[in-house]
Amino acid sequence: MRLTSTFAALLGATLCCAGVSLAGPVASRDEPVAFHINCTTRSERPVFSIALDDGIRSTEYHESVISTFERRGHVPMFFVNGDFFGCILPYRDEIRSTLEQGRALYGSHGWAHPHALEIPLEEWERDVELLELAYVAMGLGRPRVYRFPFGEHNDEHLVRLRQRGYVAAVQWNQDSRDWAGLSKADVEAKLLDDFAAPDQPRNLLWLNHEVQDLDAKEGLLDWEFDQMAQQGKDYVDIRQCIGVHGPLFAKPTRKQRELAKQLDTNDCKAFAAAYDQLPGPRGRKSL
Repeated sequence: MRLTSTFAALLGATLCCAGVSLAGPVASRDEPVAFHINCTTRSERPVFSIALDDGIRSTEYHESVISTFERRGHVPMFFVNGDFFGCILPYRDEIRSTLEQGRALYGSHGWAHPHALEIPLEEWERDVELLELAYVAMGLGRPRVYRFPFGEHNDEHLVRLRQRGYVAAVQWNQDSRDWAGLSKADVEAKLLDDFAAPDQPRNLLWLNHEVQDLDAKEGLLDWEFDQMAQQGKDYVDIRQCIGVHGPLFAKPTRKQRELAKQLDTNDCKAFAAAYDQLPGPRGRKSL
């Protein structure tokens, strides 16, 4: 694998689009990572951003979501899992190409979508580290933004993310309810109730899911875009929404590259099994 050359090309593509530098104060590794539940963008008009979890389910689903955003001149953010609805490894070429072309942004949603508060901390870090090494093996580098499965976490999880080099954990303040098994009409009715609430936030950071039929196939994403336009909200991508400085992937360390080379497979079960055989503490083998 030519990790260095591939990463350099993708890093350059991401840097050109970020429009900001990495300069700024360095936080202590023992501090919690920045935690965002809403867009902090300062603008005269209200804004919104949409991030989609749980993919990749299939090439068809992934492309349909990207195309929905592209028709409106927007870039989607995907918080993908390694092995949940499907195995991410066979999609390495698609992810690299869509990132390099500026069609999509990617972050970490962990490996298998666990309940972080129901498992030991080292097991949660194993879940985080597996996806990190998968991204490195795919030639993308280390992810710098993370979204907790189910939104579940405590302060120690946030500290560990900082120690791993993350710059932000991204929550949400508007749930699309695309996961709830409701019809599109019922989801829309509930969302309209949300919009009418007196405490509705000015800016919205949406939770959607790439893997649900409602979003792209049944038009929920288009409906959300139309509703936001009617409310006078402008779309911003996730970097603008939370003020991330620099690219969404960092250069992997030598140790991470060496470990990733030992996990070079498109089979997620084999990938995880090989990871467990590597020396070092679970969840911290690459640190």
